[in-house]
Amino acid sequence: MKMRIAAEGGIRLLLDLLREGIPNNPELVSTVCSALANLSYSEENNIMIIKAKGISTILTALKAFSSNSNVLEKILRFLYKVIQFKAAADSLKNLDKSEILLSTMKVNMTQNLPQSQRVIELAALCITACFKQQDNFKKQLKLARKKFADSKILAYVHANCGTP
Repeated sequence: MKMRIAAEGGIRLLLDLLREGIPNNPELVSTVCSALANLSYSEENNIMIIKAKGISTILTALKAFSSNSNVLEKILRFLYKVIQFKAAADSLKNLDKSEILLSTMKVNMTQNLPQSQRVIELAALCITACFKQQDNFKKQLKLARKKFADSKILAYVHANCGTP
């Protein structure tokens, strides 16, 4: 019981630090995302992260740091670990979350950053996991495909989800 309370307090503290760092502290965001990714090994910790609005916080960080590939990679690694769990399904119901990821990828691909390939693959894994958490992910993927028809990222998503 004490370990659970300590983990919950630590997760909340890390998410508060993440929220503080989002506007202008890429180093803090990167470090906190790495720490949270290390904590997201169990479903219990992921439930704590989700209840503390961790997914919406991380999506805000994605928007804020879409031009920084080093930070973006750590953000996406953490996000991917969290959204693998069933508890994340309610937080992923809106297509907007996938749109944020797709928009982030469009920004990254146009900048030709050194890590862009790795970031693209991580974003594709996150998008795939978001869609698969939804009951109607094939329909959602079709909608995203229409909206982002020019995006190379959809090739990665189709490889993981299948083409609708």
